[in-house]
Amino acid sequence: MDFKIEPLANRVLVKFSEKESKSSGGIIIPKTAQEDVMTGTAIAVGPTVETVKVDDTVMFGKHTGTKIDEDHMMFIEPILVAVLKPKDK
Repeated sequence: MDFKIEPLANRVLVKFSEKESKSSGGIIIPKTAQEDVMTGTAIAVGPTVETVKVDDTVMFGKHTGTKIDEDHMMFIEPILVAVLKPKDK
C-alpha cells in the first residue's frame, strides 16, 4: 500500500494472511476453491473498535468487507467472526 489508511468509527483494516496454496500432495489449489472463512492481521483499527487490537489475528467470511487492494480489506467490527488467540498449554 502506498498510502496510510486510518479507519473511521468501528472499522478494522486487515492484511490477509498468507494461505497455503498447495495441498499436502503438491496439488495447487486456486483461490476460488479455498475455504470461505479467511484470516488476517488487524493493522489499523478505528477509534470506537472495542474487541480488536492492532496485530490481532482475526477471522472473517470470504465475501465480506471492502477490498482495498490485493492484500488488504476493511471491515466493520461486527462483521469479523473471531479474534484468534494462541492456546494456553
